Amino acid sequence: MNLEEIVVSTRRKATTESGRNLARELASDRSRIVYSPAFRRLAQKAQVFSLESNAAVRNRISHSIEVSNVGRLIAYEMTQELIDSEVIEHTLQLPIIYAVECACLAHDIGNPPFGHFGESAIKNWFNENWETVFRASQTTTPSSRMRSLAQDFLEFDGNPQGLRILLRLKRDRDEYGCNLTYTTILSFIKYVRSPSELKGSGLTKKAGYFECERHIIDQIKGSIGIPVRSRYILAYIMEAADDIAYCISDIEDGIEKGVIREDEFFRDLRIEWEKEAGSGVDFPFGRIPVGDFCNESDFFFFKIKYTQEAIKSAAKLAVENLDDLLKGEKASLFKKDSLESKAFDSLKTVARKKLFRSPESENMELAGNQIVRGLLERFRPLLNCSTENFERIVKSEDDPKILNGMNLDVEWRLFNRLPDKHVLVYLDQLEEFSNRSEWPEWYFRTHLVVDYISGMTDRYALEQFQLLSGIRLVQNK
Repeated sequence: MNLEEIVVSTRRKATTESGRNLARELASDRSRIVYSPAFRRLAQKAQVFSLESNAAVRNRISHSIEVSNVGRLIAYEMTQELIDSEVIEHTLQLPIIYAVECACLAHDIGNPPFGHFGESAIKNWFNENWETVFRASQTTTPSSRMRSLAQDFLEFDGNPQGLRILLRLKRDRDEYGCNLTYTTILSFIKYVRSPSELKGSGLTKKAGYFECERHIIDQIKGSIGIPVRSRYILAYIMEAADDIAYCISDIEDGIEKGVIREDEFFRDLRIEWEKEAGSGVDFPFGRIPVGDFCNESDFFFFKIKYTQEAIKSAAKLAVENLDDLLKGEKASLFKKDSLESKAFDSLKTVARKKLFRSPESENMELAGNQIVRGLLERFRPLLNCSTENFERIVKSEDDPKILNGMNLDVEWRLFNRLPDKHVLVYLDQLEEFSNRSEWPEWYFRTHLVVDYISGMTDRYALEQFQLLSGIRLVQNK
């Protein structure tokens, strides 16, 4: 297997445009992502600090753009070395750069409101409630198959939700979503199992796609000769770019907000680095400034040197480990016990101690947890519906008289809040997976509700929670 064989322009639905080369097809993927509503909504989703009024502090869209810049630079350095050593042709450089850029731009597109706290809120709510809700809907205990499918919600994560957006939820013309190239889709996927499959470590510690998308990924990998349980080589670059970018940008946001000072950051980083690597070991990405009077200029130059050196290191490792990365079995580009990995861990530890424990972060995260859980509770009546009653509600869009005398007023009004495009995806999947013993209707209905809530921005989630709780009567425009 080599790069020329697995960097392809194939799409699930063949393009109607003619005469476009590989690079132009990958550039089209970038446009499809950047112009999507889900990408624009990242502008109002938190990176660290939710509902932030300071425009200099990052949100998910500015973070994603920075990650894409780092990813492009790693991909350029890597491909240039491979071209110089005659491993690949120069015509493959631009497609690889575009593919990495696309994956980096989209890597957080599935994050729910309030980030990882939103993910935890969804998982925890379903762990506590799903069986009760299912029994109310079906008047029976869940089958072993339904328990397997329910893992989609018990292990909810922004990665498979993001893939679902790219594959299905951006439903402008048909059921193919963004209809991205196989190269971009595989570059996006960090983990190689669905929630119903056995959880492990490394590439299987989280889910990369939901069970109802698993067959699509299996088919894509099979079509270009990649083993089902392997990671695509360019996904390693995307993951490394994300690590490089957020490890330093989160700290910079904390400095911007006054949560941590520059001298305090460098002091704490030296302490954590010595714990990770031992005394006398040089930090691999530049020199950590020493002194009690470090300032903005010191941080700026450290950030630049750190980013430059980390990019060079990632590109060098990608070239040196090309064969192993093509096999797709490594847990990550940076080895867990390497100095580079220890440097990232040191930065993350400082952020966890100083930023994520700050009142500015914790207050919003605690509120976000209640907001997301509260939204799921408000939509509980839709999940409690029997399959027959929910089908009546869906059909009532065309004929409201169907619900006469059914006492489904609350459910009908909740259903009317769901986006039409998401409802179309729900109907698409009912048709695609027609075997109800294997694919119960309730499973797709639950995805419909989660699709809506997880797609909300932080502020919109707050407003919807207030409206549905009777705290607010008018929605902001």
